[in-house]
Amino acid sequence: MTGQERKHPPHPPEKRDESSGLQESAGAQASGRADASGQEEASLVVRTAAYSGPLPPASEFARYESVLPGAADRILAMAEKEQEFQIEQARRALEHECRNRDRGQWFGFVSLLAVLGCGFGLAWLGAYKIAGTLFAVAIGAVLAAFILGRDGWRARPETETKDGEEK
Repeated sequence: MTGQERKHPPHPPEKRDESSGLQESAGAQASGRADASGQEEASLVVRTAAYSGPLPPASEFARYESVLPGAADRILAMAEKEQEFQIEQARRALEHECRNRDRGQWFGFVSLLAVLGCGFGLAWLGAYKIAGTLFAVAIGAVLAAFILGRDGWRARPETETKDGEEK
């Protein structure tokens, strides 16, 4: 290649309709019209389409099948696999959450028994004030857990603003 030659990337396929002067290139439409003074006025219209979800719209789905036979079945199989994966992930997350909750309940129960055991031991040794304090703390913790629930104060939504007005 000499210094004067340049290699240009290939252009997208173009369709030209001589009757209307429209030119379509990869989803874009360009038109040129001459106004009364003879100057050409140009405009460009670009069309884009978007969709969400694992499957394309039916029109696109049919195009995939016409371009590559069997593509529709492959796309459906891919979407089904993705759905199975999502369901399995949700099931595993739920199992882990249940296991963690059970573990926390057992830990809380053993801790309560330990505190109550220490309180009874201190009461047996004659340290009634410390034993009473331990019993009060243990009973308060159990009551707080039942009253506030699992999330505590975080579960309560804020319904008022700083000015005292409701949201």
